Amino acid sequence: MTKSSLSKKIIIPTFILLVVVFGIFIMRDVGETNKNFNKNVEQIENLKHVAFLGYLNSFVEKSEMYLDGITSNPKVIEYFRDRDRENLYELLKKSYTKVRSEGKV
Repeated sequence: MTKSSLSKKIIIPTFILLVVVFGIFIMRDVGETNKNFNKNVEQIENLKHVAFLGYLNSFVEKSEMYLDGITSNPKVIEYFRDRDRENLYELLKKSYTKVRSEGKV
């Protein structure tokens, strides 16, 4: 056996083995990276959904609070029942302009 053939028999298989091992590591890391990326995208989507629902619930609660305050007024009920739009408008005008100036409507 010559020296060059021995080195070829050792170096070439070792090099091929290293390439295969590094290829396996790279494929595994790419798979984990894709999995983590998809998980992060899903978490961001969930956060957006939760934030939107929080905003929506806040808006609904504020709207209910304004409406409860308006509908508990006996004058509003009376004007609404009598379909007296002018007096109803005059009664609610201040509340409406306040809510509108706050950007709630």
